[in-house]
Amino acid sequence: MLCILVLMLTGYTMVFSVYRGFENSPVYVHLMQLMAWVMTAIFFYMLLRPYKQFKDAIGAEDWAAAGAALNRVRIFVLSNLILGIILLVVVTAGRYM
Repeated sequence: MLCILVLMLTGYTMVFSVYRGFENSPVYVHLMQLMAWVMTAIFFYMLLRPYKQFKDAIGAEDWAAAGAALNRVRIFVLSNLILGIILLVVVTAGRYM
């Protein structure tokens, strides 16, 4: 969670120090911000719902429920990975457009 805070703080610092705010920043910076918030929301939802269910199922030694919850965690992690790769493409290509 500390990494998310550091990424958000450094990103907003860059926007306001380099571009002097969002009105002067290019479109890819806006997309980067939007995707960062979406990825953060996915992470916190995953942490508060399926991961908590996974931990509770492990504590209760309900291995079937733990496996199902872990599969949901895996799907959220995979979706964030795919969004991260798309984000890298958008930011890298956006600099040259």
